[in-house]
Amino acid sequence: MRRAFTLIELLVVVSIIALLIAILLPALSNARDSGRTVSCASNMRQMQIANDVYATDFKEDYIYSGYQGGGQITIDGVTVNRYWTIDEDYLNLMQFTDSQISNVLTGVSAAEIWGARWPTQFLCPQWVKAENPWLHELSYAHNNEQRNQNIVRTKVVNPTGKVVFAESQNHFMRARQATNYGWGLYGETWGPSQTKFHITYRHSDRANFVYYDGHVDLMLEKEHRLGGWNSVAMKEQWDPYY
Repeated sequence: MRRAFTLIELLVVVSIIALLIAILLPALSNARDSGRTVSCASNMRQMQIANDVYATDFKEDYIYSGYQGGGQITIDGVTVNRYWTIDEDYLNLMQFTDSQISNVLTGVSAAEIWGARWPTQFLCPQWVKAENPWLHELSYAHNNEQRNQNIVRTKVVNPTGKVVFAESQNHFMRARQATNYGWGLYGETWGPSQTKFHITYRHSDRANFVYYDGHVDLMLEKEHRLGGWNSVAMKEQWDPYY
């Protein structure tokens, strides 16, 4: 005669399954978050590889970090200042498809560069859309410490120690904004004045940084805030020519 499970035995089995789930879920969640962090770092590494190829194609000039000095382009009859997130040469080097480039440019309006929207696969997987006045959909900011100048590859001092791109909601940032404590930790909300340029900490209170030599660092806030924005330590990290 077959013996049925008793209620106590069933409860024990259910308890064991629940315990195993409780043990495994954090591990699965950590693995998922680690995968997203790696994907973000891969995006940034690809951005700098494209930047290096761009410099090869344009007489050692890296992509323009700001929206001055790079000339102007006309999009759907509107003339806007050229900058890195809407530069078609750069987007092609990033391997954007023609339709993706068209979508990026369609979002751009006004006399400047408002509204650039990159494809989802080129955004950080942890990116959260922010309600911002410029309608950007970007995950990364370009180092603009040299105030919109084009950076010459052969003149960069210590490429292994100089940030090119960092995680942010805007298209550029400088040491002044990167060291400003006025924004929330994750930077997914927008405040007044300079607070819209800050680094965003999307990966367990860490953010990815990519350097001119192409390597990526995942750092805590305290690890990159090395002093005041005008300190030697910050210049050594942010100013390509220092």
